[in-house]
Amino acid sequence: MTFLPIFPLSQPMFPGCRLPLRIFEPRYLRMVSESSRDGTGFVITLLQEGQEVIRSGSRAATFHDLGCHCQIVDFEQLPGGLLGITIEGQAEMWIETAHQEEDGLWMGKTHRAEVQPLALDEPLEDLMAVMAELKTHPLLDSLVPEEAVEDMDPVRLLNTLCCWLPMSEVQKQALLTDLNLQQRLAGLRGVLDEWMRS
Repeated sequence: MTFLPIFPLSQPMFPGCRLPLRIFEPRYLRMVSESSRDGTGFVITLLQEGQEVIRSGSRAATFHDLGCHCQIVDFEQLPGGLLGITIEGQAEMWIETAHQEEDGLWMGKTHRAEVQPLALDEPLEDLMAVMAELKTHPLLDSLVPEEAVEDMDPVRLLNTLCCWLPMSEVQKQALLTDLNLQQRLAGLRGVLDEWMRS
């Protein structure tokens, strides 16, 4: 068991994927400072209800109990006193219990989820073709892996497509929650097949 900060967002995160964030709330500035100092990282999880930012009169956030452990891989000072960070997903994490501290930061008792691997001989040419197309999108230039598609780790290929293809957040969370990667792959292919038929 590990106690880690919880960062509820309006999108789920996947292992091996990168995401830029702008940090300005004091609770998350503290999270970034402590995570950077201690090297512990934090857990990104999808909001079920509530908002990313605390506002007067707003409901308390509720979030999914499966998220992604993330580490900060880059940061920069942005105009207006904002802190820009880039995070990278490390592993699927269960959140067992969570409580909110005085400044509003969520802390949770977490443990790493057990993930069933992909079959070693799984053909992935269809996913490679989709990734090659995705890599041409200018907004994703710094977020998708730099290496050639054919050199990508199969799990990273799968997770990157789950993270960045234009699906609903509910669909993405369902894929993240499928901890059998063979079934996650089948779920992603099902989404791609629906798009092809529509």
